[in-house]
Amino acid sequence: MTRGPHARARHTRPQPSAMDKLLWQHRAVARDSLQRLLRSPVATAITVSVIAIALLLPALLFLLQQNLGSGIAELDRSARISVYLETGLSDSEAEEVSNYLQTWDSLLSVELVSSSQALADFSENAGLAGVLASLAENPLPATLLLIPRTSDLADLEALQAELESLPEVAVVELDRTWIARLQAIRNFVSLLGRALLLFVLLGLFAIIGNTIRLAIENRRQEIRVQKLVGATDAYIARPFLYTGFLLGSAGGLVACLLLLVLWLLLGQSSRELAALYNNGFELANLSLVSAIGLVLLGGGTGWLSALISSYRNIAAIDP
Repeated sequence: MTRGPHARARHTRPQPSAMDKLLWQHRAVARDSLQRLLRSPVATAITVSVIAIALLLPALLFLLQQNLGSGIAELDRSARISVYLETGLSDSEAEEVSNYLQTWDSLLSVELVSSSQALADFSENAGLAGVLASLAENPLPATLLLIPRTSDLADLEALQAELESLPEVAVVELDRTWIARLQAIRNFVSLLGRALLLFVLLGLFAIIGNTIRLAIENRRQEIRVQKLVGATDAYIARPFLYTGFLLGSAGGLVACLLLLVLWLLLGQSSRELAALYNNGFELANLSLVSAIGLVLLGGGTGWLSALISSYRNIAAIDP
């Protein structure tokens, strides 16, 4: 029985678009690149391990900077400013100053320690009750213990200057020197991490670029044949670009796993250390976004180094 044109049209498959063909080619090239890497597992494992260790160093410094920032923020919550009032002020006048400072938006809390209370506390702690009782007048001033709302050192210094301008205030002590030192260490670690990341990326360019160069040398005859039949350098370089991307991404993934192992090993020790200082600090690990960023950093570096190395070496091969 002869089929009509409409019956034949129903069985005609739609032609794939140019985008579908391009995606299929890229999938095939990526799969072939992965299979070539898996066929030489020892060499691939060594290259991935070197990349992972190289990426691990700046990632550790990044984590150290993050944890230092968290530790400083935790310490900032317990930082306070001690304001010593003039010795001639009465307790009622000191209370007026305390009530006035409680209206400041820059302060979270204000605690007044009167001169008589300060003398009683000092007498009890120093064991000099008899000596201090014989004094004609109380030498200790009233004290205000302030908890600031800000943790920025420049803002705290401005707050200190504003407090010192009050006529009832004699001395203002800002207990921030050691926290400023921690912030300086954190900034130094951040700068060191960026510098190290730059050197690491340069090293990864050399490592992955050399790997790609060796892969091109091993396929020199195949590349010559491809050039003879009219293949462009961009087409020939495509599998090597995927190789570089896969090596870099695998190195970034292994670096994330190594960081997870270190976090599991050091987490308990950090909690025990924080407990000794009555601190709720928790050692932070890489977030999911940071881990994805590390993998993409490795993959992007591998792709770029493969791009430079493959184009340079492929162009040097005569058909």
